[in-house]
This record gives sequence, C-alpha cells and structure tokens, in this order.
Amino acid sequence: MRKIINLGCKFAIDNFANDKKSYQLLSNRYYKTIKIDKSYIGEIRDRRATSDFLEQIMSTALRAKLNVVVEGVENQYQLEYVKNFENAMLQGYYISAPLSAHDYLSLEGKWSLSVNALQ
Repeated sequence: MRKIINLGCKFAIDNFANDKKSYQLLSNRYYKTIKIDKSYIGEIRDRRATSDFLEQIMSTALRAKLNVVVEGVENQYQLEYVKNFENAMLQGYYISAPLSAHDYLSLEGKWSLSVNALQ
C-alpha cells in the first residue's frame, strides 16, 4: 500500500460501519477517507430526524482527521443534515445520478460538490 500511496493514490474504506472491523481500520494511517453506507442516512426523512449512529461515526472520523463520504443522499432533509458536519462529502441521487467518466470530466471545474456550496 505504501508504494501505491507514494505514487499519489489514496485509499478509502467503503461501507464503513457495516461490520465490527471497520473501527479497527481507523488506526491504519493508509486510509484518509471513509464512505458511510447509505443505510445510515436513510433514517433522515424529515427535518426533525437525527441519526445518533451517524453522528458518532462523523465525530470519530473528525477526531481521526478523516474525510467522510456519506452515500445515499436522496432528499433535501438528508442534505441539510449532512451539511452540519464539517468533514462530510456527499454522494447520492439528490446531487447527481451516476456519471460516465466523460460526463464527469466535462463538468469538472464548472461546479463544486462541496456540502457548503449546496443551498
């Protein structure tokens, strides 16, 4: 892994928190990003909803200085909820349907998917 990182690549933990081993991986310095399964944001269906488990993951990741991709953001309430976390990035149909590499590259630089930029 170190050789690949030296080439400029980065590793992410996908489907974080789907098993007990996920938290053990946080101490591995090779990972800089975790991706949280969409099932954890799925609990957010209205403006009063919260997810204690998601908040715990986000807090742990912030202390470990990790970026977090929240998968499955599919409505305005979920977007607003995730915007409360400073280390969050979004992935989901509310932002965009999946894009081909060509479509993504044609959009790159024209707009930002920063959580704070989405109002």
